[in-house]
Amino acid sequence: MKKRFWIIVALALALVMVVLSAVPRFDYIRPSLRYRMPKIDQYPLFGRAIVAAGDPQPWPYAPGVAAARIPDSVEAAFAGLETTAYLVVKDGEIVLEQYWDDYADTLWSNSFSMAKSVVSLLVGCAIDDGYIQSVEQPVADFLPGQWAWQSEPLRIRDLLTMSAGFRWNESSASLFSPTTQIYYGGDLAAILYRTRFKERPGVHFEYQSGVTQLLAMVLTAAVGRPLSDYASEKLWRPLGAEEDALWSTDDKGVEKAFCCFNSNARDFARIGQLILQQGRWNGLPLVDSAYIRAATTPADYLLYNDRPCTFYGYQMWIAELRGHTMPYCRGILGQYIIVIPDENLVIVRLGRARSEARNTAQDYTLDLELWVNTALDMFGQSSNL
Repeated sequence: MKKRFWIIVALALALVMVVLSAVPRFDYIRPSLRYRMPKIDQYPLFGRAIVAAGDPQPWPYAPGVAAARIPDSVEAAFAGLETTAYLVVKDGEIVLEQYWDDYADTLWSNSFSMAKSVVSLLVGCAIDDGYIQSVEQPVADFLPGQWAWQSEPLRIRDLLTMSAGFRWNESSASLFSPTTQIYYGGDLAAILYRTRFKERPGVHFEYQSGVTQLLAMVLTAAVGRPLSDYASEKLWRPLGAEEDALWSTDDKGVEKAFCCFNSNARDFARIGQLILQQGRWNGLPLVDSAYIRAATTPADYLLYNDRPCTFYGYQMWIAELRGHTMPYCRGILGQYIIVIPDENLVIVRLGRARSEARNTAQDYTLDLELWVNTALDMFGQSSNL
């Protein structure tokens, strides 16, 4: 009898979910139940916008790179976290490039939240181009709606620094979180326009993917064209990307800017090299150097757990490791673009998992130390002593 009861309950719940999925506001439920947590190769599930490459500029290779491999001492750790790609650029040359699990240099892999840093760079471009006056400009200048807390306007700076003051549940594991909704949902704008404030902007750091999506909406309105087109013109073509990138979209063709810029390790490394070179590529300025410095400087006027936020700038993370200050981009499954200016070094790591243990002071998972230590032990200045 009990078994029959629970079968009936399960069927009823399934019917409710099917009915809800037919309602636009709940269209995300069916795919989220089917696919659950995001994965690096889910781009076929969504619409797509191409970020076109132009004339490719292949990376130069350092002598001996074909035989270079990570040390045996870390191979198990790399495999345990399901690494698919690990690439190191030193002094502008690839010194290590290694792939696992049938991944290769031309295969798309989702960047997840590394895409947030791409959006930040594009904001810098839009300021250079005059589409945006400055990071102090109010969001309401670009989007309809009440983008203010009482009389305090929401600024682009507040979006860049994850201090919008929104009521938002970031959990990707929750069926009902807005992050799940914007990942699997078909109408990003509709979800964002339901967002409400819980406090004054510009006070607390709180990581929220919806903030980046709103920032992308501002950017798109400012430049008057799709985000993927602007990214191609301002970054992907000038950087000499070897392959087109793919930006997943919702059902209306709007880029999922908070998560879903798909590319490969070699081309992701160009983003890191651009940051390393303070916004210049082949001597030409692509993003103003002052903006890059601001983006990679902690917004320590913000509070995080009642202490200054010392690890986040403009949609970019900053870590202190082994005496180095390193800006980096990161994604939920352990995607990283890590820049170590003191060593003239860029690291790209792609994969399917990251560690659970955290450095709470700098708000990173401890696998970051594995990727950094491996590169520094092999190619850092002390490795040559």
